Amino acid sequence: MAGDVEGFSSSIHDTSVSAGFRTLYEEGLLLDVTLVIEDHQFQAHKALLATQSDYFRIMFTADMRERDQDKIHLKGLTATGFSHVLQFMYYGTIELSMTTVHEILQAAMYVQLIEVVKFCCSFLLAKICLENCAEIMRLLDDFGVNIEGVREKLDSFLLENFVPLMARPDFLSYLSFEKLMTYLDNDHLSRFPEIELYEAVQAWLRHDRRRWRHTDTIIQNIRFCLMTPSSVFEKVKTSEFYRYSRQLRHEVDQAMNYFHSVHQQPLMEMKSNRIRSAKPQTAVFRGMIGHSMRQGSSSGLSTEFKGGKE
Repeated sequence: MAGDVEGFSSSIHDTSVSAGFRTLYEEGLLLDVTLVIEDHQFQAHKALLATQSDYFRIMFTADMRERDQDKIHLKGLTATGFSHVLQFMYYGTIELSMTTVHEILQAAMYVQLIEVVKFCCSFLLAKICLENCAEIMRLLDDFGVNIEGVREKLDSFLLENFVPLMARPDFLSYLSFEKLMTYLDNDHLSRFPEIELYEAVQAWLRHDRRRWRHTDTIIQNIRFCLMTPSSVFEKVKTSEFYRYSRQLRHEVDQAMNYFHSVHQQPLMEMKSNRIRSAKPQTAVFRGMIGHSMRQGSSSGLSTEFKGGKE
């Protein structure tokens, strides 16, 4: 009947549109823009670029001078990186390696191709190890990558491997004072004995004499009461920083007083004796039981405790 209307939807439409653009690209037909990067020229379709990249969408639809240009020069990325990104926009696939990922991530961030940025981040996090951790940190920081979950996974690796990383000169060079403070304040460092965290701090300070000015501030994030008295005597009081830092001497005096105040330990609440754990802990104080929480009330801890380390 004339009044009946019935709609139909193609299950292959999206695929055929993509395939159509690929065919035109491969045959060099209807190409309407040339992108010049370094000494290389890349021909493409403005419509395709605009559908794949917010950067190009704004360039070709807003009131920008490039909108009507046939040849556009792009600076701040490499031809190698952009060639991979352009191939992805047409074909939907990309190959990554530790050799190329830097330039590809740079190009993807430049043209705001978020899907490729996510692929690069997933690749880097899957490849992260002690040897390349500093390089990956620098790469993500340089390009301001802020993809959900990426920083959390990177921080998880750093906290899990904090002490061995702090033995690497490349990591010590890159780790900033601000990031060091953030990590030292994190209770997920509980897998490492507190004396090892102190020695890691010493390594960071020794790496650059100009860092010594931060000693007093950093030292306040070390929990000396979680060490053994012998560790404090043999490894802390003998260091050059004990003579240099008034704050360190204060922290050591506080810890020694704590060690000698056995019966008062459960009542002594301070950051220096708070167990490093994100979960509630039960500690034994010479026959007494106390509980320590990451937040809220925290009980003191002597050098004899369950589930902890010296």
